Amino acid sequence: MKEKGIKVGEISINNITFDIIFIKKKYYQKYTYYRFKDNKFYIYSYFKYNENELDTHLKYIKNLFNKFVKSKRINIENIINTKLNKNNLNSIYILGKEYKIIDNLDDSNTKYIYIFNKYIDVTNIDSTNIVSLYKTLYNDIYSLIYKRFIYYEELMNIPLKERYILRFRDMTTLLGSNSRKTHKITLSYSLIPYSLDIISSVIVHELAHYFEFNHSYKFYNIVYKYSPNYDELQTKIKRRIYS
Repeated sequence: MKEKGIKVGEISINNITFDIIFIKKKYYQKYTYYRFKDNKFYIYSYFKYNENELDTHLKYIKNLFNKFVKSKRINIENIINTKLNKNNLNSIYILGKEYKIIDNLDDSNTKYIYIFNKYIDVTNIDSTNIVSLYKTLYNDIYSLIYKRFIYYEELMNIPLKERYILRFRDMTTLLGSNSRKTHKITLSYSLIPYSLDIISSVIVHELAHYFEFNHSYKFYNIVYKYSPNYDELQTKIKRRIYS
């Protein structure tokens, strides 16, 4: 469910302007926290927004941004390209395949892609809200990725009783996560443009945490055993090479 917030300001970092959105949480929490998502900064707090505290928020937001840039969770070049090209999509990649946008099917201004044996309206889709398209195609996309997921669970000899629940979420800074508490593996919607082979490298990474819940030498031995070209596939993700 999309959270409702109010725009309380803007911040310019590295000559890029970002909106600042304030979201008041319904449940009590002692600390205010911050997120970077969809090229916007979000402030989450149980308390009402106080404009006198904006300077303090800006300080934390700048620190968060610099931290993410340093750890390569934020790619400035990608942000600039997204802002420049968000309304100029000529094609869309899904599972490593390029789908050209069709705009001459009828007399209207409606735009489509043809995928999974059907025409999908992408008139209002750009690079800032493309996750909404993935959600429209969720069942078709999920079924293909889930087959790979089951394949690797069996290949890696994860006991039937210990099999995971697979889900997708809109995650800004992570490609995937493995929750011990819920025994669920979550993949980011940002993986959808990539081929199944590339997505499989992330699946193997998260499943390897069943054996080693860390990123130790032993952990990566497991990863490389089941995904020998793991480094190459991860480099493709970093460089946005979809297949």
